[in-house]
Amino acid sequence: MRVRSRRMLFLFLFIAAQVSLAEDLPHIKTQNGVGQLIVHGEPFLILGGELGNSSAGTAEQADTIIPNAARMHVNTLLVPVAWEQIEPREGQFDFNILDHWIDVARENKLHLVPLWFGSWKNAFSNYAPAWVKSDIKRFPRAQAADGKPLEILSALSPENRRSDSRAYARLMRHIREKDATQQTVLMVQVENEVGYLGYGRDRSPEAENMFRSAAPESLVRKLGEAPAALARVEFPLQSRRSQLARGIRGSVERSLHGVELCDLHRSCHPCWQARVRVADVLERTTAGTDGECR
Repeated sequence: MRVRSRRMLFLFLFIAAQVSLAEDLPHIKTQNGVGQLIVHGEPFLILGGELGNSSAGTAEQADTIIPNAARMHVNTLLVPVAWEQIEPREGQFDFNILDHWIDVARENKLHLVPLWFGSWKNAFSNYAPAWVKSDIKRFPRAQAADGKPLEILSALSPENRRSDSRAYARLMRHIREKDATQQTVLMVQVENEVGYLGYGRDRSPEAENMFRSAAPESLVRKLGEAPAALARVEFPLQSRRSQLARGIRGSVERSLHGVELCDLHRSCHPCWQARVRVADVLERTTAGTDGECR
């Protein structure tokens, strides 16, 4: 009976510790409509700096950049973490460079915010691994109006989404395992400047089919909630936001049944289709990390 009691006590303490750890992770606390970053239970004001796209690709860069940032009284650095860096070969992950950046940041009492350069960076796919970029059949590209493939991974590819999501989940798991207690890493940005760079949208056959299909039910439902909220937002008369807001109001108020993406395209903005699909990819990517972030 005494052994069983000890086991139950140990289990209770373990669960309590996990709950406490989850509650103490960096998070945004909202009070009176204002958000505040909480780190180790205390408000934290970021005095941040952001590195260039390829400025965190080696361990040696950390040895120079982080001490210099500390001397400038920066307390947080936004640091790129490229997919090609952590998964140079499919299924083989290497976090040595990231670990060194975290270690040097701790030594200099700085925090980090990794920026995940996965499928997209500035709408291009330059930071995807070579094994992804070299296999166009498995990882198809978005297409220009003339049918030429672009250096942009298709947001419509399930294989690309699975591979990116898997790598991102492994990244989040590794950060949790290495840093849950010290909390050098405050947060992670999912992808960077996503979407389609250039005029309009993806013109691949798959994208054309989607463009002419019924709008996703989730989008229609959200748009049904939009008019009241948008009515309270005032934009400059000639701004693109104002045009978009008026277009959404008109589309939604006229009809929410049987609406097609091309209808939204004509009445609102030429990037609707791309935005809808990219948003879906990002949601699916982060959904795969729910168990890695706690």
